[in-house]
Amino acid sequence: MTGQPLVVVTGPPAVGKTSVREVLRPILQQRSAVLELGIDDVLRDMYRRGLLVGCAVLGDDAALILSSWEVAVERALADLTRQLDLSHASPTLVEVPLVPQWLAALSRNSSLARRTLLIYLHAPVEVRVARNRRRGRDRVSEKNLREMSDHISPKLLGELAASTSAVFTLETTTSLDDVRRRCADRLTAFVEGWPE
Repeated sequence: MTGQPLVVVTGPPAVGKTSVREVLRPILQQRSAVLELGIDDVLRDMYRRGLLVGCAVLGDDAALILSSWEVAVERALADLTRQLDLSHASPTLVEVPLVPQWLAALSRNSSLARRTLLIYLHAPVEVRVARNRRRGRDRVSEKNLREMSDHISPKLLGELAASTSAVFTLETTTSLDDVRRRCADRLTAFVEGWPE
């Protein structure tokens, strides 16, 4: 294994990705400083650099409003991949939406895949809709939440399992505390076997 571990947390909206990411950060920080990238961070940075003209505007509350989610996220994932290709020196923690094309590209990028622990979170759409409503102001419209990809096909999951260092899938309908604990245990085991 070359480079530092790359941990990718993916799943559909309101599945618990950010909650899991928060508990994984300190585990990676035990190794060294962590490069942490979320798709929202990449989108905001691209907006500031003028790379989302026609795809995004800043709302009254300073939230980034995407007029074309697919185009903006496709651009952001391409930018994210470029950043990951350069991030071998630090453990890297990434949170990305469930975009099967990007995950397929990750599985074919052998230098990234060999150092990747992929954590795939999933839950039924009704569970995610209820969580999204409890967030206060909906982060994702219910219509969009229902239309977005919410699973990885068995074929792609097999490709990811064959190409990455490890894949961990977890249903998040149970307590998010239990989900966070199980993800932390999995990451701890993953980094324990990693050369310093």
